[in-house]
Amino acid sequence: MEELRKKRYGRKNPAFDGSKNLYSSTPLFESDEISDKIKIQLERDEKEYKVTLKLVSQLDLTVLRNSAQFARQTSILDMNSPSTPLQCLNVILTNVPAFSYERIGRSFFTPPARQYKLGDGCVLYHGFSQAAIVKWKPFVNIDVAHKAFTERIHMLDLLREMCPNAIEKGIQPWEIKLLPNEFICLIY
Repeated sequence: MEELRKKRYGRKNPAFDGSKNLYSSTPLFESDEISDKIKIQLERDEKEYKVTLKLVSQLDLTVLRNSAQFARQTSILDMNSPSTPLQCLNVILTNVPAFSYERIGRSFFTPPARQYKLGDGCVLYHGFSQAAIVKWKPFVNIDVAHKAFTERIHMLDLLREMCPNAIEKGIQPWEIKLLPNEFICLIY
């Protein structure tokens, strides 16, 4: 979808949910349906995909302004229901960060400029999650998140960090319990 966006829409940024829905604030095409072919360069060859866009519906996001009315609407199947505009807003909120951050669940993470080592081969990444919610009025909830990610490190450097004397004196039996199972399999 990103290649199609670059090819056809340039400066417009329709939000893609990663599955089948594409949201835009302005019409993307004149008819009810368009098709295009996109070429994607893979490792050794190029693959061509046919992409078809169909206009399914137009959402009215103004229902979000009246929170009391919005909260009373409960039908998921109704296109004017609260879940559809809310789903649309959440897709729009996550579209741009998905290109530059690593997504884990609902949160987005990025490696910090200065790494914070947590030990045992892990480093701390900073991140956030965001979601549109409706209570007595619409809000965007932004939560700060922190997560340990596996550090990209050479195996010997990790062994030196976790068992400082292992290279010179060998791994002691009590030190084996400190090492991850995957690491132990590689050693023996």
